[in-house]
Amino acid sequence: MLFSTNGVARLVADAEVKFSNDRSQLIEARVATNQRVKEGDQWIERASFVTVKAWLPKESKLPAYLKKGTLVYINGELLEERWETEGQKRSKLVVEANAIELVGGKSDNAGSAPTQAQSTPAQEAPASSEPAGAPVDEDEIPF
Repeated sequence: MLFSTNGVARLVADAEVKFSNDRSQLIEARVATNQRVKEGDQWIERASFVTVKAWLPKESKLPAYLKKGTLVYINGELLEERWETEGQKRSKLVVEANAIELVGGKSDNAGSAPTQAQSTPAQEAPASSEPAGAPVDEDEIPF
């Protein structure tokens, strides 16, 4: 059974990129999301970490912008990966992304990253309607 999921998360490390022979690339990244929950009389932030995987065309430029600290919107399916190591069964939840979009403005790590990009396993999305490197008022950024 597949569960659809989408949301905004922050990369906790640079994405890893692996190239295949069929003109595609697999990106794998760890992301974190925060959730505010009430414990007693206080609100606390609880972080959740998950691995995101996505197949992209080999010519996609998106992986160059997937650096630690980058805020991304992810749409995909939640899957369980299972394997065995030294006789012990292991598993973990992974999001297989259908689309990844950069959220926010210019990133310190990525130079002049576009303010929005989307990529799907089948094709690269059209360019954003905003010009690349458009000025961003940093007082408007909520983080």
